[in-house]
Amino acid sequence: MKHRILLTTTAYPPSTGGAQANVAELRDRLTSFDADVLTLWLQNRSDWLLGTTLRLGGHGLAQSAPGLTTVGWSANTRLRMLPWVMSYYLNPAAVAKRIAAQMVPYVEQAVNAEHKLIHNHRIGREFLAHASLAVARRRRIPFV
Repeated sequence: MKHRILLTTTAYPPSTGGAQANVAELRDRLTSFDADVLTLWLQNRSDWLLGTTLRLGGHGLAQSAPGLTTVGWSANTRLRMLPWVMSYYLNPAAVAKRIAAQMVPYVEQAVNAEHKLIHNHRIGREFLAHASLAVARRRRIPFV
């Protein structure tokens, strides 16, 4: 029986880009693990700050394909992110952790007991990476 891992990434194909292609190829070529993917979007975007926060619609987790889950923030989550997004460039390091804290419950929902590792691929802003790390630490599973 293969172990499962969770790959977290801002964007995933059909979104185009080198990192997106790398994550998809990594998932396809894994032989000792089965990999699930949690991503914010599947389309081409360049609005990294607003696109990963206030403009990311949806209402939680949605299965896009087997093993591929997209996540969107509720209106309440986006409202809680608003002051931090508006002040992001004043202190990016501190504010990024505040924004990531709003994402943690969604990442937490995507991780299950079968996941033995979380492997994040940072594309654009760092919020999903911080949230993925927080969940890995909370669950005491390795993080890459």
